[in-house]
Amino acid sequence: MSEHESGWRSAIERRRDRRLATNGDSQHARDSKPLHGWPAVRILLTVILLAFATYTLVLAGFAYQEAAVLRDERALTTGQVEKAVRAKRGDYANVRFTTRDSHTVSAKITAWEDFPAQGDRVTVCYAPRDPDSYAQDARLCPDFAAPLLQGIAGLAALAMLAALWTPWLLHRVLNRQS
Repeated sequence: MSEHESGWRSAIERRRDRRLATNGDSQHARDSKPLHGWPAVRILLTVILLAFATYTLVLAGFAYQEAAVLRDERALTTGQVEKAVRAKRGDYANVRFTTRDSHTVSAKITAWEDFPAQGDRVTVCYAPRDPDSYAQDARLCPDFAAPLLQGIAGLAALAMLAALWTPWLLHRVLNRQS
């Protein structure tokens, strides 16, 4: 049996070789192997760092928007803690208060200087346009620390990503020039 008569499998291989030869990449295609070792780890770290950076920077944007609304429109009132919950995923307290417009609102507040107990009277800072969504402990209002820390964490992830890929890119560029 000659090379051209060895069946459909070799026909597929010949077709692939012809296609890759026209791209000038046939030797590279034959020598390529699945990623393992450091290149695979670098790609996995890239995916993780990009996901983390995206998540934290989006959270920072929402937290900054909330703090900016409270800075511009804040109103103060007193309210009563209906429920105070200490949990592994974050402490929060549901506070019932009355707005300037005489609307009674129950808001979930997560950031506290001193965490209150159920039944405590607390001072609340809120935005009149949407008091359910924009309410904080008055002693922290507006809280720009959360978006700042989240932004720093996201930028640190991007810096680690740059440090991860810079040596590989420099090696590739320098080897291409020589």
